Order: sequence, then C-alpha cells, then structure tokens
Amino acid sequence: MDGEELVNFYVKVWKGEEVNGRIYTTDQSMEAARWLGDRGWGKAIQQSLVETHQGGMRDVLATWTLEEVLAFRAELVAAQNALPEAQVIDGEPDADT
Repeated sequence: MDGEELVNFYVKVWKGEEVNGRIYTTDQSMEAARWLGDRGWGKAIQQSLVETHQGGMRDVLATWTLEEVLAFRAELVAAQNALPEAQVIDGEPDADT
C-alpha cells in the first residue's frame, strides 16, 4: 500500500464509509481522524508542567533581614566550634576499641 492508498483508507474509516466490506467503529473513526491530523498538520505539542526548586536555604535566607542572617551565621559558627576535633584513623584499630 502506498502513501496515497493509506491516506484514502484512513479517510474512508474517518468518514464511516465501508472499507473491504467492513464498517469501522466510532472509536476507530476518531483514531483515523487523529492519524490524518497528525500527518496533515503534525502532532500536537505535548506540554507538561515542570516544577523546579532551586532555592532551599537560599529561598529561606532571601526572606531574612541582615540582622537575622548574621545571627544565624553566629549560631553556625558557635555550633561548629562546639564540635570535637575529628580524629583520623590510620591503619588498624586498637584491640581496646
């Protein structure tokens, strides 16, 4: 079947005409209309909503005053200074641990 025959087939199905002794259903007629439209005008653009969230802490900080940001920074520094120094383990652990 060449392209023109294929289009003629789909046009007949779309119009509800008999094709080779068969009448197609309404659903098949709608599918034929969709097929013809896709080939005649191209497929419709599929749109989807994509939400991005880049902020996190930046969004929160953007709503703070300078005083609030500086107070938060001071709390972070104090918390960092309160942490014990990290101990690097080099080699095998002692038998006591």
